[in-house]
Amino acid sequence: VDLESLKIESKNEAVNEEEEVKGKENEENVPPLEEVDLESLKKETESKNEAVNEISKEEEEVKEEENEENVPPLEEVDLESLKKETKSKNEAVNEISKEEEEVKKEEDEENIPSLEEVDLESLKKEK
Repeated sequence: VDLESLKIESKNEAVNEEEEVKGKENEENVPPLEEVDLESLKKETESKNEAVNEISKEEEEVKEEENEENVPPLEEVDLESLKKETKSKNEAVNEISKEEEEVKKEEDEENIPSLEEVDLESLKKEK
């Protein structure tokens, strides 16, 4: 008798017993069909759905109110200061972009060897 096959057989039996126990527990938790009151289940489900819908509506209303509170009336908006602020931010962005381009150019120039440093003979051999 092979010890390994006995271990496998023992594990298989344990798994089968466990599945039987789970199946019996599930059967015990499920009421017979004649005991299920479909009408009350429907009413309960409808009631819960209505409650969820009501909560969703209330949440939406709260979000709308919060949005309305955060938006100032048009007469309170100072267009000139917004224009200046936007222009200032755009100039800052443009300045940063220019600086980034300059840094990139410098890095590229540093990576290009001077003509004297280029060994044409070795380049030809590489090709």
